[in-house]
Amino acid sequence: MLAVGTSTCLGCRYNKTEKQSPASSARTTPQLDARVSANGLPTPKTRADAQVDKIAGCNEIRTVTVGDFDLYGVLQNLRIAADAKGGLLTWERYNDPVHGDNSQIGFASFLSRDSSDTMTKVALPARAYAAAAYTTVAPSTVAGQLDLLASGVAGSPEFSCYSGGAGIWKVKEIFLDNGPSPIRAITLPFSLTESLVAGQQAPIAILAGVEAPCESYYACEKEYEAAVKTGLPRSLRSLSFAGKTPLSEVLFKGTDKTPEKPFVPAVAARASSVLAVYRVDERLEAQWLSLLGKKVGSAFVMGERGDIGAPAVTFVGTSAYATWAYRPAKTEPYRLWVARVGTHGIEASVPIDTGEKSAFAPGVAELDGSLLLVWMQGDEGRHGMIRLGQLPTERVASTEGSIYLDSMTDLTPGDGNRRDPEIAAQADRIYIAWSDFTLKKAGIPVLRILSCGITP
Repeated sequence: MLAVGTSTCLGCRYNKTEKQSPASSARTTPQLDARVSANGLPTPKTRADAQVDKIAGCNEIRTVTVGDFDLYGVLQNLRIAADAKGGLLTWERYNDPVHGDNSQIGFASFLSRDSSDTMTKVALPARAYAAAAYTTVAPSTVAGQLDLLASGVAGSPEFSCYSGGAGIWKVKEIFLDNGPSPIRAITLPFSLTESLVAGQQAPIAILAGVEAPCESYYACEKEYEAAVKTGLPRSLRSLSFAGKTPLSEVLFKGTDKTPEKPFVPAVAARASSVLAVYRVDERLEAQWLSLLGKKVGSAFVMGERGDIGAPAVTFVGTSAYATWAYRPAKTEPYRLWVARVGTHGIEASVPIDTGEKSAFAPGVAELDGSLLLVWMQGDEGRHGMIRLGQLPTERVASTEGSIYLDSMTDLTPGDGNRRDPEIAAQADRIYIAWSDFTLKKAGIPVLRILSCGITP
């Protein structure tokens, strides 16, 4: 089995490959094709700080703080997905046990859309090789309901998907390797080195890690040893559990040294269309996929030059939209960008004015034909607040200056350290999760449910 070095980063969307500030979840200015022109929208004047207005029709249903598992290690890779019944929140705890090895423990919470129901919380079984066991998880829609995509031991080439909801996990205990059987599984010549990222609406994931000469060291010992000496290439892969047989395809293959930064990918699916967006050092790239994880056309560059980080992506109707943060230099604050993405690249884009402080680590979802943007605003380590804003899709067009969101609200106070929000939407329910490091250094997951007055 390939050994993979790990490190941790408070509040980062990625993990294990690089120790960076949370603000490195930021993105780049698009270099627009000359055929894309401005639509004549007026350019607002720059404002010193963003005015905060409640989003019309949205009311809080419930806010849940999940503190039962905070003794296991540092919180990371918080993810959220939703369906008609409720939401599924997953996260991991990066630990530093007595043996000194890194471990990753997966957790999940199933939550009804109703305010009266209790949350079903589970700690996923992990295989313990001394202290080197971890489970990396992400929520997705599997076999028609919310469940999990997962990988097992660190460096393992095995990936699985589960279906059955909270019921199949309730009686399981951590560290006993007695979890439920997956409905599908695959072994790849690949080792995951970043967090698993899954589509909310379909069982398809994007994997970032390193390529190997075969699925297991023991299957090709000599080739493995030779490859390790020369360096295993960093790669980005699709992984689909949508068909009867899991499929995976290499989307990008570098070297053992390039790209230097994590890929921090995002993926979204709608019907048979899938869009993956990811970073390759100082440029933002995208690749269209089929639901089975096969490449459709060639990858294209969405933006380049500057401080780029983790994107987020969603669909509104049949159109895909991506959001990211960007700053041209370290002396400048991060700014959010939103773009409509077509078959061959960005069709239109707009920078968002959210105020003076840096805005980064965004998430995005659809609300009744509009975009809901959630992001953290603050600094790169100790101060962060979570904001939510609404943007009609018709305003996503090429302009000469920043535009304001139609409405925006603060979800948290400005005097704490709340980071890396995630968002999911289903009919009239909006689920927003973030990592709260204000009172505990290990971090606590927080989930807020909003009702936004849309008829299911």
